[in-house]
Amino acid sequence: MIQFKKKKIIRIKEFSFLNKNEKINCLCNTGIMGIQKKYIKNIYLIKKNKSKKEFLLTDIVNIGYKKQIDI
Repeated sequence: MIQFKKKKIIRIKEFSFLNKNEKINCLCNTGIMGIQKKYIKNIYLIKKNKSKKEFLLTDIVNIGYKKQIDI
């Protein structure tokens, strides 16, 4: 699910983490991402998800939002 704030993307949540209401009306991520070379270092800021025990590339969107990078 893609979350917006003032017409800007702030987060992409994995479908398995959505509650029942969020699954009804949501936009989905197609799985294709492009990251400019100067921002690629932000990948190292992604933390391992506790429940899935894996790194989720979709977390890069929220990291970019917090750093005020246009998504």
